[in-house]
Amino acid sequence: MKSVILSLVMIASASALAVDQNSSWSDINASSATDVKAPQVAFAAGEATSFITVFDVCVTGETLQTTKAFDVYKQVRTGGAHGQVDLVVVGQEILATPISYVGYVPKNGKNSEPVAMTFTYPLVNNIDVYSPKLNNKTSEQNLLFTKVYVIPACK
Repeated sequence: MKSVILSLVMIASASALAVDQNSSWSDINASSATDVKAPQVAFAAGEATSFITVFDVCVTGETLQTTKAFDVYKQVRTGGAHGQVDLVVVGQEILATPISYVGYVPKNGKNSEPVAMTFTYPLVNNIDVYSPKLNNKTSEQNLLFTKVYVIPACK
C-alpha cells in the first residue's frame, strides 16, 4: 500500500514539473514548479499607481487596459493637517494607460534637471520562467526557460 501511495505522489510531482516552453501560459502560471518573472505595466488607479502583470493586460488601439477590474484608491489624511495619508479603496475599474508615454529622467545624474523622454511598453515580451525558491535566505533560482508572450487585443 505504501508503494502505491508513493508512486501516486511521484506521478503527481512529475506532472507538476511537466511544463516547458511549449506549454501554454495558463499551464505555466498555474504550475507550482515555476516562478514566472513577468513584466508589469503601471496604471493610474485613482490617487495611486497599480502595477499589473502583462498577463492581465490587453491592447485596444494605442492603449493598454486591464482585462478585469482592479482596485481604485483615494488618499485620506488621518490625524489632522499634517497627519498620515492612507490609501483607501473606493471602487474597482478597468484601468487604462497609453502604450507610449512621456516620462522624466535626470539629465546628468540623480539631482540634475529632468529631461522628458518618450517610453513605449513592449507588446512582445521575452519572459523568464524559473524554478521556485525553496526558502528566502539561501535558495537560488534556476532559469528553466524563456518564452515569448504577446499582449493580446482586447475582446
